Amino acid sequence: PRSRPGEGGIHQLTSGQIILLLEGRKPVAKRLSPVLNGQGHNVVVAHTRKGALTQVQEVHPEVIVMDSPSLRFSCRRFCCALRDAGLDIPVLMLLPEEAKIDRSVGARGHLRYPFSP
Repeated sequence: PRSRPGEGGIHQLTSGQIILLLEGRKPVAKRLSPVLNGQGHNVVVAHTRKGALTQVQEVHPEVIVMDSPSLRFSCRRFCCALRDAGLDIPVLMLLPEEAKIDRSVGARGHLRYPFSP
């Protein structure tokens, strides 16, 4: 079950849940997908905003992980599109270590890389 604002704010995935991984560079998916799948999660990958929005409607992910620097579309517009559609799906943005965190984008969390799975 998804956490709601005011209910601790922490979202913990359990085995078998769907993660939508949005990234523009396929090698990132090749590194992250096996790790997440190995933990029992089902990873669906999208490379475009349109593809991501389609996947959201089709597979109903528990969480969306965005490799923001590699994307060719606006993360802010994507998060706004989710909100406009009435979807309350947590978004985790992956950022390079030197990148500034922009909380106005709409992501619920940020994770800096490089990191070890």
